[in-house]
Amino acid sequence: MKTNHKVIFGNAMNMEAVSSESVDLMVKSPPYPMIEMWDEMFAQQSSSVKKALEKGDGPNVTRF
Repeated sequence: MKTNHKVIFGNAMNMEAVSSESVDLMVKSPPYPMIEMWDEMFAQQSSSVKKALEKGDGPNVTRF
């Protein structure tokens, strides 16, 4: 069986990059109330992550 995998980073409310009825499996982040818990954990592990989160620029962190 041949499979195709593609990672698309973006807002799930705008799925123009995905054809209708073409997805068999979708994996999403943890439940949203837990996001702050993850932010704190990652910020403690990396000063670049902490700075990006403080600026509200978490999605643009390029190094961990």
